Amino acid sequence: LAERLRAVKRLAPDETRRLAEHLFAGLHALHEAGIVHRDIKPGNILRRADGLYKITDFSLAALRDEPKLTHHRAIIGTPAYMSPEQAAGRSPDETSDLFAAGVELYESATGANPFASDDLLETLRRVRQIEPPFDAAEIGALSAELRALIRDCLRKERRQRLPSAAEALTRLRHVGGAAQIAPRRAVRVWILSAVIVAFAAALLLLQKPFSKSPATDGSAIREAKTAAFPADTSSVSETSQSSLDTTTESDDRAAMELASSSPIATPTTPSAAQSLSTDQAASAARESTDVCFEILPWAHVYLNGRRLGTTPMRRPLRLPAGEQTLSFRHPALPEITVTRPLRAGSDTVRINLAEHAAMMNIEIVPWGDILLDGETLGSSPLAHPLFFRPGTHSLRVTHPTLPAVEQTFEALQGDTLAASADLDRGFLLIRRTKQPIGAP
Repeated sequence: LAERLRAVKRLAPDETRRLAEHLFAGLHALHEAGIVHRDIKPGNILRRADGLYKITDFSLAALRDEPKLTHHRAIIGTPAYMSPEQAAGRSPDETSDLFAAGVELYESATGANPFASDDLLETLRRVRQIEPPFDAAEIGALSAELRALIRDCLRKERRQRLPSAAEALTRLRHVGGAAQIAPRRAVRVWILSAVIVAFAAALLLLQKPFSKSPATDGSAIREAKTAAFPADTSSVSETSQSSLDTTTESDDRAAMELASSSPIATPTTPSAAQSLSTDQAASAARESTDVCFEILPWAHVYLNGRRLGTTPMRRPLRLPAGEQTLSFRHPALPEITVTRPLRAGSDTVRINLAEHAAMMNIEIVPWGDILLDGETLGSSPLAHPLFFRPGTHSLRVTHPTLPAVEQTFEALQGDTLAASADLDRGFLLIRRTKQPIGAP
């Protein structure tokens, strides 16, 4: 779809509606299976020859790390379609996918992403604060119900957003189409529930003496219903939640293994806690902490070199309290390492990775091959700026027929630099365009 939008700029209204139906149908199937995609965007939507749109690329949490010196295409590509809660470092859910679908449909109708900017932080700010305009002629060409649907997908607050993809299908098709999709799971659940009730009732009846009166038999049936559908639904909720948390089980196991390898006690279940004495439980509480990670844009998290998981995480991680060394890895940014104390009980780690790196825009006349610290980054023009570690670096630009130019420069944390090279005249100029964080 990204290639198609580059070619035609925007889709016709009927094509946008078709995309909406196929996109919400795909999201409905994913969400029914307990899957949150987290990266809906044009590059992850395929269009078949017969016009059917398909959702692809489920690898957001499993991206292979790229070299430390690279442009930030992976950052800008995803944040422009992020939901406000993702942009704020909070965990996404099904409605986050619906927000991204709203961005995609808005872009398909107008030819422009309503939040995209050349600056990462500005993109994230727009996602959290800017309301897309709905008075443009292109968006006005859509039907009233599709415009309202897109607007409801783009609500900043989750509770005000469209509740589900099934609801989107119902609103698009009014009667018939979506109504045939959404209730199928309910029918299966109803049939299974009826079987459970009947089986439980039969077991209880068999255990009763045959001399019991019909009233007693009715009581047995009521008991069977109570057994099948208890008033306390906590067990059902826990089962449902566990089906949604499968993507974080490995993260939790890694954190639990790390905690168990330390000298502190870290009970994770009530039975384990009950087995501890009061003094032991108090000691464990003093020496451990439940940590929430709010990392922009996202990162693989490591503690003392051991991987804990990938943000955003559904639940806090139990870690040793006290001073710890945490590392954060994103494929388009240098690895960020911080050492900080973790408060006993609970703590939150908030980090904007871009603020811990330096950034450089490069312009070269006529063109050249770019090397940073001896590592070849590619030929100009680069589509996006470079992110790299603060410190002393060497920038070199070469050309097959023109003399090379080279300059050593110092980059501070949060620096934004601009490099201009004119190979015909043989000069390279590097200047700071934005004061680094904490500078006077």
